[in-house]
Amino acid sequence: MGRAREVDEMFRSDEEMRVEEFGLDGDDDDVEMGEGEEEWETESETEAGRTRDDLDLSDSTTLLSSIPPCTSSSCPSDTIITGSMDERHSEAWGNFAYYGRVRPWDGLVGILRIGTRDENAGNRFFFYGYVYGGRNFVGNWRYAGADAVSAGMESSFVLTRRGEV
Repeated sequence: MGRAREVDEMFRSDEEMRVEEFGLDGDDDDVEMGEGEEEWETESETEAGRTRDDLDLSDSTTLLSSIPPCTSSSCPSDTIITGSMDERHSEAWGNFAYYGRVRPWDGLVGILRIGTRDENAGNRFFFYGYVYGGRNFVGNWRYAGADAVSAGMESSFVLTRRGEV
């Protein structure tokens, strides 16, 4: 199996197709094509003719001067989420504890659901997504088993907060 690659930019010119891609180690690689297929080549310049190396990282003062200093009131702080199920729902679905956090810079919510009873002690699911409109939690869940080689399961979900009953 080949190395995973991410294709950044693809565009067509008159008779050649170029793909800009970077491997996991950050170096440019040519794409290998089968016999009879069009030849692909690595292109390190954008359509405007500038390269990724145009930014001078050796002068860090210009980069750092644009970042405002972090004070206790201006720094984002972590939002921690903890909880458990009420008695009525834990009897029906099993008792679970919830631990999570909200990522401060983009609002991504991550919650780990852990079984607290003997019958569901190894049952762990990770829920992650975003809150929309203050009522809708939209994202994916993923089985978080202890065995690293077990097959992963993942799917999407939508939770909506209902009105007070």
